Amino acid sequence: MKSLALGLIFAMAAVAGWTGEAREEGKADGRMSVNGKVVKFSHAYARSEPPTLNAVLLILTDMPLSDKDLAGFPDSVLDTVNSGKLNALSVMIGVDDKGRPDFGDTQVYNSAFKYGCCWPAMKGKDKIELKMLDENHVDGRGHMEKPFTFGESGDVFDYNVTFRAPKRTWEEMQAVRGYQ
Repeated sequence: MKSLALGLIFAMAAVAGWTGEAREEGKADGRMSVNGKVVKFSHAYARSEPPTLNAVLLILTDMPLSDKDLAGFPDSVLDTVNSGKLNALSVMIGVDDKGRPDFGDTQVYNSAFKYGCCWPAMKGKDKIELKMLDENHVDGRGHMEKPFTFGESGDVFDYNVTFRAPKRTWEEMQAVRGYQ
């Protein structure tokens, strides 16, 4: 029964065919800073992961993503991030054994890092507060209590953003990837 309940949390009706642009776009309002380079987030996306994971990937960006880039994120955007034309932050949201949201690693994609575009991950350094997590949307706020300095590189990272994103289904993203 628990498996069915978890599946229902992350299920949503499939939407009509692919147009090349990501359909209903979410909104983000806030900023991210890496080594003093500040970017404003204005776009929010949520993509269901494989059903076996019972998870959603939340993606916040400063530029819009196409359906193809959303389905292939992060690999589909790394060249754009490396060129400084796109900045993003993502966090995996799953469900713990008591049915509560469980936040995975926060990934940061920004060309201002000293050793390349992306810091691999940080877990538990930031705060994610959800107002809503249902079969259709993810709504909340993510932020740092204070700027975080990565030890080996000395990179300084901070962010504070609110978001509301419609959830795209795994099946819909698989169709965009060319799998039926």
